[in-house]
Amino acid sequence: MKIYVTPTFICSLLFTSISYAGAPDQTFFVMHPDNANMTEFDTEGMSLVQRYYPPRNRRRKPNIVMVAGHSLDSRLYTQTPDGRESFAELVAAQGYNVYVMDTPFYELSGIDPSRTNTNQANLSSVWKKWGFGNTYPTRWPDSQYPSETEALRNAIQASFPEYFGAGGNYNSIATANNLEVLIDDLGSATLMFHSAAGVATFELIDRETVTFDALIAYEPLQCPGNNANYPNMETVPFIAIYGDYISQRRQTGRYDACLATVNKVLSVGGNAEFVDLPEMGITGNSHLYVQAYNNSQIADIMVNALEYYGID
Repeated sequence: MKIYVTPTFICSLLFTSISYAGAPDQTFFVMHPDNANMTEFDTEGMSLVQRYYPPRNRRRKPNIVMVAGHSLDSRLYTQTPDGRESFAELVAAQGYNVYVMDTPFYELSGIDPSRTNTNQANLSSVWKKWGFGNTYPTRWPDSQYPSETEALRNAIQASFPEYFGAGGNYNSIATANNLEVLIDDLGSATLMFHSAAGVATFELIDRETVTFDALIAYEPLQCPGNNANYPNMETVPFIAIYGDYISQRRQTGRYDACLATVNKVLSVGGNAEFVDLPEMGITGNSHLYVQAYNNSQIADIMVNALEYYGID
């Protein structure tokens, strides 16, 4: 399966309004053929991909593909609200080829300009759910997320994309399709998936058509728990990572499902890890911990886990 590259003029239009703390080394688009007719607009269904190369003086390590969850886009991995190094940059600096893929039907991947039925997250609405604090704009006392000033909160809000969703697993199937195209073209990759991107990931795993080096579950939705029966999950490492304030943001169900998934993978002889950051003494991390003040520490934890399993 080949990568579908969009015409240059479309790329130019998309990139005129985007600024990065650290610019990617390469950008392109992918689109699975099945995504072409999902909406009435033939300009929709693509995914923007941004590649971050390792430094020239570092030995080049395997590929890592990162995808964000619902209401978020690649800026989760390519920016921080206060302009520090992004998670994509931090991981690439350790030698990995990093590819950040956007969800189809989201702003950076292209929404037809005539569309009016789009959505956008509101920071005050997700404040508690995503673990910034109990009541907007008050932060948890040990919060690691850069949200303490109005300027930072405005930057966070500005990073939330417009998106179009038709309900159900519509976006998830389209995301799984484009991930299949990208990873198939790369040959293999570690997939780091966040939140609602778990739906797309487990859809993709079920197809048994993609070669994974590892799966890194970043507070995902729809961990299969004791029902996990995907052959890929028995043959590649599965690493689940969770931040702080799980009960306060009502994420206990997801947490328990991922922990059960890890135990199921271990019970069938697979490799799996459950990383509870507070249990490690790392507190104050929200649902968006890859943008936190301690995101370099989180990157080190992830890279150390990959190196432990020989993915280096």
